[in-house]
Amino acid sequence: MLFDSLKRQFVDKGLVGLNIASKQVNFAYISTINSKLTIEAVDNCSYDDLITLKTCLSQFTSKYHLENSYCNWVLSPNDYRLLLVDKPKVPSYEYQSAVKWQVKDMVDFPIDDMVTNIFSPAIINKSYEEKLYVVVARQSFLEAYAQVIEQSSLHLVSIDITELSILNLLQQANYDTQAVIILDASNEESILMMTDHSGSLYFTRRVPYGLKALSLSKNITKLTTEIGRSFDYCQNLLNQELPSKFIFSPVFLNHEKIVNRCIQAMNFPDTDTMNIKHFLNSSVELTLDLQSHCYTAIAGALREKREKP
Repeated sequence: MLFDSLKRQFVDKGLVGLNIASKQVNFAYISTINSKLTIEAVDNCSYDDLITLKTCLSQFTSKYHLENSYCNWVLSPNDYRLLLVDKPKVPSYEYQSAVKWQVKDMVDFPIDDMVTNIFSPAIINKSYEEKLYVVVARQSFLEAYAQVIEQSSLHLVSIDITELSILNLLQQANYDTQAVIILDASNEESILMMTDHSGSLYFTRRVPYGLKALSLSKNITKLTTEIGRSFDYCQNLLNQELPSKFIFSPVFLNHEKIVNRCIQAMNFPDTDTMNIKHFLNSSVELTLDLQSHCYTAIAGALREKREKP
C-alpha cells in the first residue's frame, strides 16, 4: 500500500507535491537546477468530485509538461488521525499489524477499512522510548483518490501527512537544528507542533479553532489559551523546556491580523511567519496568496527520500 510514507529511499528526479484539500487541490513541482532545489511550478484548482479532480490534475500535468512525473500526495488533516500510543507488547516487526487493534476504538471507521503507518517520536525522555506515532486513514478513501492521481498521468510513489511535510520546510529554512514550535491551520482547525533540536516531532495537538473561527478575537483568545495549556503540559508533565522559537506556517502569510493578535496574547519572545521565498529558489512568482494555499504541496515536493516506484 502506498501509505508507507516513512520508508524513504533517495530518488534524484524532480517531484510533484499534491495536497487535496476540501474542494481545492494544490500542486507544486520541485527539481534540482544547478545543484539547487528549485520550485518550477505552483498552482491550484477548485474541484467538486473525483471527476473534476481528475480534470484539474490532468490540466496541471499538461500545462507544466509533467506527464509521468513522480508524485507525493500530502494528506490534509481531515483525512487521517495522528495518534501517540504505547508500543505494543510484541516484537518490533509486528508493530504495524498490532497497532491497528490499539487504535481501532479511537477512530470512527471499521478496522477492515483501516490502513496505518508508524514512526518514532523524538526521544525527549525515557518514557518516549516506549512510544510510537500511528497514522490512521481510510483505505477506501486512499485507494479512490490514488486511482484518480494515477489516471492523471502522475506516478504516485508516496503518501505523506501534513505534520511531517512541514518538517521539510523547516529543514530548508535551517530550523531543523533547533527546537521550535510550529502553528499551522486549516479553515476548520489549528495544529500545534513541537520539535527537538534534531528537527524531530515530539508533540502535536489539534485545536478546534481554524482560520474561519480566528476571524473573531474571542476565538484567538481561546486558541492562545489552549496553546498555553499545551505549553504547561510539555513543561510540567514531559519535563521539557519550551523551544525559544515560535513559527507560524505559511498559511498565515495572508492573515497578518491573526498573527499579530496571537503574538500579543502569547507574549512569546521570538516569533516568525515562514516565507518560502526567503529560503527556497523559485522560477515562478511566489505571491503570499499562492504560498498560503500551496505551501503543503511545496513541502510535499521537497521530500528527498521516498519509495522507488
